[in-house]
Amino acid sequence: MCSNYVNVIGLMSGSSLDGVDLCLVSFDKSNYTKYKIVHAKTFNYDNIWIKKLKEAISLNKEELINIDNDYGELLTHYIKKFTKEFSISKIDLISSHGHTVFHNPKKKITLQIGNGYIINKNTNLKVVCDFRTQDMYVSMARVPHLVPIGDLDLFSKL
Repeated sequence: MCSNYVNVIGLMSGSSLDGVDLCLVSFDKSNYTKYKIVHAKTFNYDNIWIKKLKEAISLNKEELINIDNDYGELLTHYIKKFTKEFSISKIDLISSHGHTVFHNPKKKITLQIGNGYIINKNTNLKVVCDFRTQDMYVSMARVPHLVPIGDLDLFSKL
């Protein structure tokens, strides 16, 4: 039996370093502007992660690889806590922005950590991530075009 809805868990971390926001959204397959926010929660960072994320900009290549992997493990942990807390059984996709360590579109340099492969491996779910890299090369945008397009499609009638 095929469901008429796509269930997506979205993850987002901002520069405030307060934590990771998770949201389960159910989209109507026939019209993606029809959606329902099913559950949402913020998982606060502990002081260790706040320090790690603040200092990430100063890390060398090997250290950045390590924090990318470690942050992917942390995001997996939050996803598992979120799905358990809300008894979520059907997830079609995970959409993870990760955490921006640095972003300089003029130099075509950007890095969002939170290794999507690790999230995929640990959850056995499809993962979409690293939104800024392609957008930066296509448009040299400061932020991904995904946000304004989503706002237009989802909130145009407000």
